[in-house]
Amino acid sequence: MANIDLTQWDGKTIGAAANPEQGYINITIGSDDLFINIEQAYAIHAALGEAVAEYEGGAQ
Repeated sequence: MANIDLTQWDGKTIGAAANPEQGYINITIGSDDLFINIEQAYAIHAALGEAVAEYEGGAQ
């Protein structure tokens, strides 16, 4: 498993668009595009929600 440093995207504009016909989500960060299938998108959404809640709970 690789560690990927995403700090290169700090301060970049983030957007996302759904393509339900083909079953994927396109995430745009700066000028980079990431394509993930909908199952991965649901899993990432859930994991990020948990991590953000944990972060916010610990930041108090």
